[in-house]
Amino acid sequence: MRKNNSADGKKPHTKKYYIRLICLFTAVFTIFAFVITTWFAGDDSLLSYIENYEFTLYGDKNEQIEITEHENYSVIDNKSDKPLKILQLTDIHIGCGAFTSNLDKRAVEQVFLAVNAACPDLIIVTGDAISPIYVTSGTKNSYHSLDAFIALMEKTGIPWAFAFGNHDGEGLAGKDYVSERLEQAENCLYKRGDKDISGRGNYYIELREKGEFIYAIFIMDTGGGNFIQYEGVHEDQIEWYSNTVTNMKAEYGEFQSMLFMHMPLNEYQTAGDLYASGSDEVQKFYGEKGESVSAGVQRGFYDAIADLGSTKWVFCGHDHENNYSILMKDTGIRLTYSMSIDYSAYLTTKFKTSHRGATLILADKDTVEIKKLSQDNGYHPDN
Repeated sequence: MRKNNSADGKKPHTKKYYIRLICLFTAVFTIFAFVITTWFAGDDSLLSYIENYEFTLYGDKNEQIEITEHENYSVIDNKSDKPLKILQLTDIHIGCGAFTSNLDKRAVEQVFLAVNAACPDLIIVTGDAISPIYVTSGTKNSYHSLDAFIALMEKTGIPWAFAFGNHDGEGLAGKDYVSERLEQAENCLYKRGDKDISGRGNYYIELREKGEFIYAIFIMDTGGGNFIQYEGVHEDQIEWYSNTVTNMKAEYGEFQSMLFMHMPLNEYQTAGDLYASGSDEVQKFYGEKGESVSAGVQRGFYDAIADLGSTKWVFCGHDHENNYSILMKDTGIRLTYSMSIDYSAYLTTKFKTSHRGATLILADKDTVEIKKLSQDNGYHPDN
């Protein structure tokens, strides 16, 4: 009878077993070290790329724009005979991480191309400019992406405003730090707003034409969240909006306004469904629905907007594959998605261009025109 020398009756481990075990531990440690390092480190090379980028605004820039900044709002006075040109950019998704070095550069180039094609008087970025999404960017260090984003916007030399998206404040740089940096930027009109209400960056801009008040622009924070549930606009923000509109009515009388934010209202879904059903309750101007509407929690904001009767144009981003603009006839509110810039947040967007672009708004005292600018058309109006 052959005896087993192991005490428990099991065969002793071979050399190959220990080699495999060492390899497994080495792989796990390497992955862990990579994640920890990239999570905090990020990549700061994009800032130098932007600073060295040769950008020249070739269009006919309106030199007769006068801007006056106040504590919680700004005034833009267009003293020319041309309409004021507002360029909406959204979802740029600058990552500055291990996975996005080349993609970030492509996003920067597309922003410069869009700005040059539109030659706007004001740029409004409706969120997710910063992309500290580890699985797509490879870092949670949003300090580098914030530096790059501000440098990008300042390089254009055009006044700009900003609305928080759900990703801009979820990195290592929190909303208060981001707000402080935005307020310090030379050409940025961002205002942190009342710290006692939800979100950051609930503020407004008055538009004037040769000194005469013509429109207001409201910019609001739609909060954070994920694909399970997004935060949306809170009751105290709706109260701030309602009070501000009421106070402005007392000063200027009845007036019309625009609203810019990151996440869509639930009524974007309603508008899309009504159009798809062939309803005559809506009028579609352009665009397509490429994905479901990821709205924030419904807290009656649309109803408040409709009851006050001021805001007639709402602009958002967030859903990169949606780019439609639809009028709700009963309220006279036009709901518009902007095309996005995104190269990295959606896994397939780097391979296609159908979602990429911007929105151009032309405003004078008589009319507001909204035009879709697509990358496929060189950022010139498609409609």
